[in-house]
Amino acid sequence: GGAHVSLRTSSGAYSGELLAVQEDGVIISSDRIMFAPFSAIVGLTVEKMGAHYRLGTADVPRGERLAQFRAVSRFPQGLTPNIRSVLLAQKSQTEIAVLP
Repeated sequence: GGAHVSLRTSSGAYSGELLAVQEDGVIISSDRIMFAPFSAIVGLTVEKMGAHYRLGTADVPRGERLAQFRAVSRFPQGLTPNIRSVLLAQKSQTEIAVLP
């Protein structure tokens, strides 16, 4: 599985498994499958990892740093349409919930 993360946006605090890391944000599995854009994140911590695996307000990882976050996610290559539909079905969702 992926690393466990805690993240905060202006709408609340969330924690769950880090499923995938995209150029524009992270996808986590909590009570539902959620996407948090980097622009909405005010804090993100990857549990049991060092300070290098933390993000602050509107902190957008690029290049090697983005690759490091991807490496600790469950799907480092990203979510294929097939994987995405299986994950959503497990949570009885039709779409990934986007965190404001």
